[in-house]
Amino acid sequence: MRTRDGARARCNVRIVVGDERTGEERVVETHNLVVDAGLDLIRDRIRGASNAFLTHVAFGSDATAPDAGQTELGAEVARYAFEQAPSSGAGSLEYTYYLPSGTGNLGLLSEVGILTASVAGTMYARATFATIDKTGSTYVKVVWELEWTDDGA
Repeated sequence: MRTRDGARARCNVRIVVGDERTGEERVVETHNLVVDAGLDLIRDRIRGASNAFLTHVAFGSDATAPDAGQTELGAEVARYAFEQAPSSGAGSLEYTYYLPSGTGNLGLLSEVGILTASVAGTMYARATFATIDKTGSTYVKVVWELEWTDDGA
């Protein structure tokens, strides 16, 4: 999380990985990094220079730590439109995507990003996590919580 004059853009990612055969689930919770391009997106939306908004989640296989200068995932393997983005309170949004078992058998995944388009677009934020093996018997649910606050500084 980076702070400028007390304003903060904060994100948390919760990933639920379940095995249809065993019924077992594991939850991965991680913070992500709002990259410079994501901060620019906020700026451009506020000043009316962009009409882009967050619409897609992307999965990848690169475990390299997030860096503010990144503009895309390290090794993207799939991108999907978010199912919903309801407001979850003042200054916050929650994006959800469910990738069912039998769909998107992507192999080993270790990164996720939130973006503005189905192809290319602007990456707002990126997170890495312990490797998930997305096979035909596993499902993955991603919940991305975005929050904007001002501590009054």
